[in-house]
Amino acid sequence: MYFTRIGDMYTNIRGGGTDLAIIRSAIEGEKDRDRIKEIKTEVIDKRTTIIKLLDDNGNKKIIKFKSSDYDVFFRLIPEKEKSLLQDREVNIDPNINAIYKLDKLRKEGVLTEEEFSLKKGELLGKIN
Repeated sequence: MYFTRIGDMYTNIRGGGTDLAIIRSAIEGEKDRDRIKEIKTEVIDKRTTIIKLLDDNGNKKIIKFKSSDYDVFFRLIPEKEKSLLQDREVNIDPNINAIYKLDKLRKEGVLTEEEFSLKKGELLGKIN
């Protein structure tokens, strides 16, 4: 199970008027100020927070949430954030990652307890 945020976020800028109106206003003073419109910026967030997980039958499920829910998940379960999970896998000894994967296979019933223990022992012997 992990969560992440997907989609785009951008800033929309409106107003200001033309360069000519700005130059005239600077030269002629107040009489041309009404031609310059107020500059407005708006942040457009079209991102979605998703959680990917496996149900009891092993089927992948995706649940969508508002973009702002990402911050709530990050406060509650930061260890399940996708980029943090990927970083953790990169920085850990590959044999430890293999043990995690074997444990997952054991929990799914693919490996017996005996097979898991045997392979785990081999991998632990390879760790520096």
